[in-house]
Amino acid sequence: MLNNDPEEASPLTPSHVLIGEPLVTVPEINYTEYKMGSLKRWQYNQAMLQNFWRRWSNEYLTHLVQRYKWAHKVPEPKIGDLVLVKENDLPPTK
Repeated sequence: MLNNDPEEASPLTPSHVLIGEPLVTVPEINYTEYKMGSLKRWQYNQAMLQNFWRRWSNEYLTHLVQRYKWAHKVPEPKIGDLVLVKENDLPPTK
């Protein structure tokens, strides 16, 4: 950790050693300086919400999709099923 304040915890990364700061830094913006009406604020929040859901569904949910080797899923063997056990290190006659 770079400082002792738990509110501003940031881990030490290799980029701190190379360039002295994180590679991806978020600029600190003082939002109190912006005068924004209720409609503009609502539109901004809706755009941010849509952006979040689009990125979440495109980046995260695609990693959760199961991909099967074959066209259909083969059910897992259950207790009482007949199975064939093969050991790769044994010759075929054993």
